[in-house]
Amino acid sequence: VYKNMHHNVGTPYMASAYGYLEVPMEYAIALMEVKSLVAAIEGLDAMLKAADVEFIATERRLGGRLVTVVIRGSVSAVTAALEAGIEAANRVGKVVASEVIARPHREIFWFIGR
Repeated sequence: VYKNMHHNVGTPYMASAYGYLEVPMEYAIALMEVKSLVAAIEGLDAMLKAADVEFIATERRLGGRLVTVVIRGSVSAVTAALEAGIEAANRVGKVVASEVIARPHREIFWFIGR
């Protein structure tokens, strides 16, 4: 969801678990879709510990049996974090899909945001 605030007119903001979040275009996002909530939490914990990234969104489908988590940071940080997250999540569940998107187009945040 975009929200023009103060002097940052035109800067994309995304609704996250922590309120509105500015998402500068020099950042990258990483998405990890996992079967089972426990595996998603295990993977997210590993991602947040592995690199300087920030958790920005989650989506649960099928009663929590399919969970997507989204993080942001520099391209190198989200790439390293995603690798750690995939490894950790696969130990207790199954990663279905994952992707790093460098400099995501701002329209993507309409899709991810709530």
